[in-house]
Amino acid sequence: MNFIKAFVLLVSIFCMTAEAAIKRDRVTVSADKTGLWGVEDAKGISVIPHQYTYAQELEDGYFIVGQPTKNKANTQPNDYGVLDSQNKEILPIKYSGIDYDKDFKRFKVRLDVSESSSKYGFFDERGKVVIPVIYDYMERISNIGDEPVNIVKKGGKFGYINLLSGKLMIPVEYDSLSIDSLNTDPQGNGIAVASRNNKYGVLSTNGAVVVPFEFDAIGEVKSLDGIASGTSLAEKDGKLVVLRFDKGRYLGTSEAPNIYSSRFAPHPVASINLKPFDGLYAAEDYPSMKSAWDAWKSNQLRWVAMPSIQINGDLAYVAFGQFSAADRLGFLPNEMSATKQKNGFTITADFYDENKKKNVKTNLFSFTQSGDVMLCNECENSNLPVRWRLVKGDKPQEFAGIGIVIKKLLPSEEAILVQDVLANGPAAKAGLKAGDYIVGIDGVPVNKYETIDDVTKVIRGPVGTKVKLRYIHGGRFYETVIERGLVKYN
Repeated sequence: MNFIKAFVLLVSIFCMTAEAAIKRDRVTVSADKTGLWGVEDAKGISVIPHQYTYAQELEDGYFIVGQPTKNKANTQPNDYGVLDSQNKEILPIKYSGIDYDKDFKRFKVRLDVSESSSKYGFFDERGKVVIPVIYDYMERISNIGDEPVNIVKKGGKFGYINLLSGKLMIPVEYDSLSIDSLNTDPQGNGIAVASRNNKYGVLSTNGAVVVPFEFDAIGEVKSLDGIASGTSLAEKDGKLVVLRFDKGRYLGTSEAPNIYSSRFAPHPVASINLKPFDGLYAAEDYPSMKSAWDAWKSNQLRWVAMPSIQINGDLAYVAFGQFSAADRLGFLPNEMSATKQKNGFTITADFYDENKKKNVKTNLFSFTQSGDVMLCNECENSNLPVRWRLVKGDKPQEFAGIGIVIKKLLPSEEAILVQDVLANGPAAKAGLKAGDYIVGIDGVPVNKYETIDDVTKVIRGPVGTKVKLRYIHGGRFYETVIERGLVKYN
């Protein structure tokens, strides 16, 4: 019992000591009777003398202080510096502006050198130069400021720099440099689109050339974890082409189809037995990828993507937020729900209702069929096109396969869901039905395949060849051998 009392007393003393320490650490930034600013602790003792015309508390125990400007180029009334809580000078009072990055403990400074020109640089928490104050422009690539990197500009040329080490990752020698935060990892490593001598190419953020500088323009380059992936749109000698990537490797170009998006790639059809209103709708003002590309180059679209609505059963894949005027639509989800109506469909999405404390389905846009087009009644109020047309392919889609739509569940699960079966196709004739589960292909368990694309490649093959499937139907295991045929659907 005595031990417990002693322990409780010790904890109480510790808590009171900690509380006293917190009170002692509290400071107040204030002005005295003469209008000069300083800092006092909780007991009213001066920490930083009242001798400044400006003072502001930062995080981590730092204070920005200011005095009347001596720099004639400074457009602010004060020059600024940084002191710590011990009144020690971290940065001298000479800068036109100072920002503190608490995540990386870095001070970004601006020094006005004329009324229309400034220089930027970075210092660490001890006031040591990390990036010299020589750059005309510095911009964080992230919307939320997570990556420790900046695009910099000097003498009309752009580069890429690490604000922790001060190392130039991309030398300052490019006429333009575009780095999307979605195309980098948390350290800022990834890919960039750059131009030099009026030609565009793609760089890795360590400065290596990924795509040669031989294009007239390059749209957004997609990446996964900072590694170039898939395809992207570009222009060369006046023609649209597709840049092809595989795990960061540039594979060359191919001809660009008429319907193409570098940001909103068309989704696989949810059903190969198409239902009413299923298909890809394009804004009538942008009937092709070429028209969307031209609109993007003239800043009418936010990114390269044909304005589109793809209806797949009860799903709607949309590219609404891309319009430069549609600011209110910037945060709509790309994948929403489609509810069929008698003469059209309504697009809905779930939004959290603060009053009801739950997600509530909200009708956003309704489309009504009128001749060859769909009319969007609510679109005009959101600066979106009203008329949308169904895009018909030049020819029916066809490939060698067995005529099924599949969905891989979790990577660890040992089954592939058969979502749909083409009527009168090879799989339907063999007895497969929607809702069955494939567990093996030619004797190999499906969990050996990493992606659904890997599974699709194995199931497809030349016409006349065969594939053996092990599947579950009605709770029982079956095996069947299916001869691949030419599968067609619109």
